[in-house]
Amino acid sequence: MSFGCVSSCVSSNEQDVETDSPVVSAQTPELFSPNVGTLKISGDAVFIRTHDDGMSLGVVSGTVGSSGQASTFKGPLFTVRDSHGPNAREELYDGSVRIRTAGDEFKFARFYITENDSGASVGVFGSPTTQSLPNKGSAKFVGIGQISEVRRGFTIPTDQSATSRVEVNFGTSKVNASLDVPPNSQSLLSNVDKIVARGLLIDGGRFSGSGVRVFKDKLRVNPTGANSTAGAAGRFYGPDGQEVGGVMHISGDNGVITGIFIAE
Repeated sequence: MSFGCVSSCVSSNEQDVETDSPVVSAQTPELFSPNVGTLKISGDAVFIRTHDDGMSLGVVSGTVGSSGQASTFKGPLFTVRDSHGPNAREELYDGSVRIRTAGDEFKFARFYITENDSGASVGVFGSPTTQSLPNKGSAKFVGIGQISEVRRGFTIPTDQSATSRVEVNFGTSKVNASLDVPPNSQSLLSNVDKIVARGLLIDGGRFSGSGVRVFKDKLRVNPTGANSTAGAAGRFYGPDGQEVGGVMHISGDNGVITGIFIAE
């Protein structure tokens, strides 16, 4: 798995719309800011152990500081303790395992990936929202993401950059999220151009569920084959929930598909 060409897919005239959302604080410390000190982080990931079938959801925790500040990243497969803090590329490294990140256009969340002989993990982490969310109203977020597909018997994934859209209904405590691959970014090798996760339930600052669907050319497809299992998880980031990020996965006898997203 790799970040491939994860980059912004949102055009300049495509604006995110928010309703009943709090105003961003002007004093907010940002992830990897040179003046941030050390921040507590959390996040969600999909991971696979080298000799396991399928994928599973996991969580991320730890503390990340600015350069020179000791940082700890604990994921579902690896724990990295970097006494020097992130380098100029916002990576953490303890001499054995390297945590690579992407998505520096966002303030409070990042994509991450790490892998070695034990397995691989990809997901989203950041500075989580700790204050209570609204109990009414709605919000829409637009951002970026990536869909990765690995067919059974192959080791190299097909990665496609995508536009992410997240709709939140605070009254029903439900989240719908989607990843759409623009026509000019679609791979001829892929069986997927859209992933949708619907009805994810909010619990505190986190949301999760199993209602994941996969599409190709506007038709629902099942490229992972029989015995498929699916899941999605994410959370709100920033002191006022300015950003959301999460992961989706579906795996079966024919392979695995993952999706990662950050939106604001």
